[in-house]
Amino acid sequence: MKHPFIITLSSLIFILGAYTLPESSIAQLADVRTLLNSVHKSRIVFPRGRTSINIRDGINNIYIFRANAGQFLTLRVNALGGRASVMLYSVNGKPLSPDFNGSEGEGKSFSLRLNKTGDYYIFGYSGPTNHFYNFTLSIK
Repeated sequence: MKHPFIITLSSLIFILGAYTLPESSIAQLADVRTLLNSVHKSRIVFPRGRTSINIRDGINNIYIFRANAGQFLTLRVNALGGRASVMLYSVNGKPLSPDFNGSEGEGKSFSLRLNKTGDYYIFGYSGPTNHFYNFTLSIK
């Protein structure tokens, strides 16, 4: 039963490391998929007939959603706590959007036409003291 210990230990190391990093460093990952086993994750499913969804949260979370090549995506940051950040990642885990962080990221948006079909990721980082973030994801 060494696996639960390893998972607990790696989670602890991540939490301690995240606590010591500046607020935007954690979101500027080269590949967000490296965090999939240590950060809470949620799958975004759009309600039937809807093309946008609003997310409000205060925990570190990776949001995963499926999108198709040719669709037009908009990520709008409605509100961010002082150390919170939100960033969009492509199907290959690489950053797509700017790192929206702190009050400087509020009210900003990022749009693009998607060139690949697959799972995309949004990392909502609440910082070590659980700052809230609020964003709207639209796909048409």
